[in-house]
Amino acid sequence: MPQFYSTSHPAPLRSTLRPWLIGLFGLLWLLAPRLLSAQSISTIGGTNYTGGNGVGAVGAVTFAVQNASGADILLTDLECYWQTGQNGTNTTLWASTTSLSGTYFPISGPTWTVVGTGTGLAVPANGYYPTITGMSYLIPNGTTVRFALEGSLGIRYSGATPVPSPSTFTNAGVTLLLGDHQIALANVGYGGSNANNGNTPRWFTGGITFIPAAACVGTPTAGTISGPSFVCSGASTDLQVVGSTVGTGITREWYSSPTPGGPYTTFVGSGTTVNTGPVTSDTYYVCVVTCTPSTLSDQTAEFHLPVTAGASGTYTIDAGGGGDLLSFGEAVTLLGCGLSGPVVFNVAPGSGPYVERLVLPQILGASSVNTITFNGNGESLEHSPAVSADRAAILLDGADFVTINDLVIDVDGGTYGFGVHLINQADNNTINNCTIINPDATTSANYGGIISSSSLTTATGTGDNANNCTFSNNTILGASGTYKLRLNGTSAASPAVGNQVLNNELLNGYSYQIYMGNQADCLVQGNDISRPGITVTTTFYGVYLSGCSNTTVDGNAVHNVGGATAAYMYYVTTSDPIPGSENVFQNNIAYDLNNSSTLYGMYNTGSDNTWYFHNTILMDDQITATGATYGVYQTTAASGLQYFNNIIDISRSGTGIKRCLYFLTAGTTFSTDHNVLRMTSTGGTTNQVAFANSLGYATLADWQASNANAYDQNSSDADPIYQDPGRRELDTLVRCDQ
Repeated sequence: MPQFYSTSHPAPLRSTLRPWLIGLFGLLWLLAPRLLSAQSISTIGGTNYTGGNGVGAVGAVTFAVQNASGADILLTDLECYWQTGQNGTNTTLWASTTSLSGTYFPISGPTWTVVGTGTGLAVPANGYYPTITGMSYLIPNGTTVRFALEGSLGIRYSGATPVPSPSTFTNAGVTLLLGDHQIALANVGYGGSNANNGNTPRWFTGGITFIPAAACVGTPTAGTISGPSFVCSGASTDLQVVGSTVGTGITREWYSSPTPGGPYTTFVGSGTTVNTGPVTSDTYYVCVVTCTPSTLSDQTAEFHLPVTAGASGTYTIDAGGGGDLLSFGEAVTLLGCGLSGPVVFNVAPGSGPYVERLVLPQILGASSVNTITFNGNGESLEHSPAVSADRAAILLDGADFVTINDLVIDVDGGTYGFGVHLINQADNNTINNCTIINPDATTSANYGGIISSSSLTTATGTGDNANNCTFSNNTILGASGTYKLRLNGTSAASPAVGNQVLNNELLNGYSYQIYMGNQADCLVQGNDISRPGITVTTTFYGVYLSGCSNTTVDGNAVHNVGGATAAYMYYVTTSDPIPGSENVFQNNIAYDLNNSSTLYGMYNTGSDNTWYFHNTILMDDQITATGATYGVYQTTAASGLQYFNNIIDISRSGTGIKRCLYFLTAGTTFSTDHNVLRMTSTGGTTNQVAFANSLGYATLADWQASNANAYDQNSSDADPIYQDPGRRELDTLVRCDQ
């Protein structure tokens, strides 16, 4: 029957074995077939173990060791294949007895323990090198341990093309498990950067050295207990004893108490690592380490495991130490146990910049009442990733009811950079009054301002990424690569719903400015889009809808587009909502475009039930241009189109074709009236108010008088009389109702 000890008294000896029993144990040790000297296992000699794959950033590769030798062993040395690019790398070997397969990040978690390190590895040429030596890590007989080798300057391993073989190497009953060898139906071999979940299968390319563990003698050293600083109420965690005597005959038994100092009357389990089981209140643990041959024991110091309930209240983030938390990372840790009420994090003014990223998973207890708010107070969050999957400064990974206010989000300095990325049903979130900084003059799709995508490495991943989110009053600076703000749903039949893009300023974007993909019941309103500082241009899209329904684009301004490539101000494609769920473009303006190529004001390709009301398209650039000019452009048959109370004003110079209304495809059904259609351009040979059914109409009167249609009977070609020449806003007297 186990005995229990209090830290206020020394641990007594267990019952004493007779001397003849000790002698018999020693004789059996000598006679039993076991490992008598150092043994090695290596991938040298395997097929396709070339070390030809890897990453250059901080990364790791995993493998496992299975001990079925009949005796405990000590892992002493490890070698690995390295390339000269890793010369000088610092290495760390982690071990886990619970994470035996599957994804392994983060390896700094409580299930992983550092068992060896190396500094400044010399790699004069590509090849195998001793990497970590002088270890004494116990692998008991009949157990499997998984390892993760980490390199500060990257890691090398063998990839899946061509497939290495075999995936197991055995010597003296000890087996190295690699790559696609599976435990619990999951691979043991992963590799990649420490910023993602790794690639699999990947094959560790190297070897291990081990020796038999000697029998313990005398009084063992108990060591200390390692574990997390807290546990959430009702959750469990792993505790580990480190620094205790290793060897055959050592036992480790764990006990707990609800009160400090014991008595420790609850048996928890045995072994180097033990799981606490569900913990609902503060608990105190000890581990009794016994050398069975000598019957002598030692007991660890008490380990206090606090239990934390859900967070609630207001906290200050101050890197200088003047607040409750030092970083955004500590705020995430605080939220790890969920919410018991609303939480507000106020960033102390003047305390930044914060060089880190904010990654929020789904938080237990978050709701419309229990919200999470970060008030940035104008401070900066700076993130300069060199790893593709690490590109988002703020990653809302399934997080709901989160608000980010007044934060400068700077992703200007890295190889990749998304300001805010929403993924995995990150719903009911708000990004408000933030400044997002992307690099200027970049053409790379590696960057983006605000993105909802199912991929960590591209802006285009369709899926249930974000619903009922609001992006308001933000300024997005820099070219932002291909997409400045892009929201993706799953499909037109399964769209994201309820998202709003309101009153944002988008400056100097390269290509797509606001891209709404597979969205329903959405609002894009009051946004200002321009590229006054752009130097490298491509085809421009202002507001772009694809696969949308019941989406309203209202009161936006597109101007100072610049460039010498085609530009589309308001674009809709592959959107066919049913009647009653029309997409509506209303009260939008386009002016001062400063572009020398083809211009499209309101562009529709094959999208049914689209309505255009009270929009103003002014195309008056006085430049030498051969590009065409279209106020309204419709192509590919569509039905249910309406154009009312719009102003299309074209006085652009140049020789290109110019048309206020252009309906290219026969069979398209549309209504158009109460518009101002003004064509005053004289350059070139084709300057028309309208084109439809393969016929062009030079004047409004010709268009109205045509027997082929009864369109725009109440429209005008008078001067619209703009109220504010700077923004070309309409005089309210000119506006009229449908």
